Amino acid sequence: MAKKSESKGFGIAALILGIIGFGLAWIPVVNLFFIPLGILALIFGIVAIVKTTAKGLGIAGTILGGAIIIITIIMNVVVGAWVMNEANNSLNQYNNELNELNRLLENY
Repeated sequence: MAKKSESKGFGIAALILGIIGFGLAWIPVVNLFFIPLGILALIFGIVAIVKTTAKGLGIAGTILGGAIIIITIIMNVVVGAWVMNEANNSLNQYNNELNELNRLLENY
């Protein structure tokens, strides 16, 4: 059986990308630009797990990469729902005020 490489480059890269992306994944909309970091952290983490005997960095990078993707999706769904709700409330308020104005004009 071939000896596994002891280079920690992929594990370190996965961990760094994971930490950067995880820190920025909480910013709505902007976090969409960090999904590629999550994907790269996943890929590098898996490569590190497969190719080295020291798997800690690869596992941490893989977990952070997956978390980036999940957090980004959840944050954007929540923010999108909130924006749609606020827009709907504003339109309802506008419609109510317009109906009140029309009622006042009819009585005038």
